[in-house]
Amino acid sequence: MLICVLAFLPFISTFHGATAGQPYGETRMDYDKAYIEHQDIIKAFNRSLKQWLYGTNFKIPQSYDDYKCISFKKDNVSMTQLNFTAYYLKDSQPGLKQLYGTLCKYNGDADADTVKLRKQPNCIKLSVTKGTPEEEFRLIYSDYQKCSILRAPSQQSGKGCIVLLTVSAVRTGLPKTCNATYQNLCGTEYTFHKVFDDNCKLT
Repeated sequence: MLICVLAFLPFISTFHGATAGQPYGETRMDYDKAYIEHQDIIKAFNRSLKQWLYGTNFKIPQSYDDYKCISFKKDNVSMTQLNFTAYYLKDSQPGLKQLYGTLCKYNGDADADTVKLRKQPNCIKLSVTKGTPEEEFRLIYSDYQKCSILRAPSQQSGKGCIVLLTVSAVRTGLPKTCNATYQNLCGTEYTFHKVFDDNCKLT
């Protein structure tokens, strides 16, 4: 499952620059019509540059302590599939893993009119081997330039979040709007666990 790739923990630090938000996050925003324009997963990932795993709002197993500098780069994308490669360092040695994704639409308890507004996929079911059990993640916010926030339903009682940043933001942290959105969608009470190592070489 993808969590075995995303759940690498080189460093933990408390989230900085917090703004006022929902204490434990708000999952109804995952399918609220006000956020639909920021939840096009194809647009968010259909780029040539890598996206770096910056951090999560849930603790990651210590078995991944040896992994650092995790990034993701799209291999190919269609309306139904999104495949990409995860790059990382393990014990200072470079490695990679192919990831296979089936795209889907998640509308939660949205009414019929809101469901009609969603034209593009906003979720992905990922596996490390084609045909094996999949782990679902939802794009709950992206500015399509520097920041994307994914919901990890299997974590924090359905309120788990993963933050990906592009090379232009990963050293400085979440941009202001993304920061505020994170606080509302992912909560202010959960400790933010920074995964990105500032010593990583950005390639």
